[in-house]
Amino acid sequence: MTPIPADLSAALDSLSPLQLAWLSGYCWARADGGALPTVAATDATSAASAEPAPPPLAVTVLSASQTGHAREVADKLHAALAEQGINAKRISAADYKPKTIADEQVLLLVTSTQGEGEPPEEALSLHRLLFGKKAPPLPALRFAVCGLGDSSYPDFCQAGKDFDTRLAELGGERLAPRADCDVDYQATAAAWIAAPLPRPRHTTATTRLPRRCWRGRKSPDGIPRKTCAISSLTSPVPASIIRRATRSASGAKTTRRALMPSSPR
Repeated sequence: MTPIPADLSAALDSLSPLQLAWLSGYCWARADGGALPTVAATDATSAASAEPAPPPLAVTVLSASQTGHAREVADKLHAALAEQGINAKRISAADYKPKTIADEQVLLLVTSTQGEGEPPEEALSLHRLLFGKKAPPLPALRFAVCGLGDSSYPDFCQAGKDFDTRLAELGGERLAPRADCDVDYQATAAAWIAAPLPRPRHTTATTRLPRRCWRGRKSPDGIPRKTCAISSLTSPVPASIIRRATRSASGAKTTRRALMPSSPR
């Protein structure tokens, strides 16, 4: 039997996921006996004023297409990012200079597979560079790959798999699991575009991708507040760490953090 009254449970059904996340942090802090945050304390703008936000990371949406399907998925990804205020660069592999990959910060690659697992013709030069002796190290790169193919062939989505593996081998950080799209690619590709991502070392917050959490004022209990991001590829949400608590079970200690988005929308 749930301890929540029926009328309250019904009211919760009317809340959006973001409002539920906000309420979860609020209730957790209250149940733990901590001081409740105020709007001023959790406001992302106030927190940011304590330390200038670094410039946004450069995001590139790159397509490698033979028949146009990979180009279509990349266009949809680019449009979704634009709707969230993220000004990403959109380019096809035919116009991409392979050596510039060493300067990329966030690379979102959509590629099809041709022949016996090869990339499209327009991406062959990039493929040769990455798999050649002069392949550049990519320690600053954050990337995600969506592959398109046909599962009736033995080398299904092989180009996407190769790019994904190689970018990680060269030091890149994978932002999301690779998507392998079959002939009916629309649903898998849409899920890849919208899927929540683990927070990378460089995180999204509003329209920026800051290099670190913003450090704001201290809370009444002396814990420094940090405005971080609950990140997805297209839906960044600013939030604040409002409470830390150490829990132990069977001799193992774990630290839990309560996050509260700045304000429900």
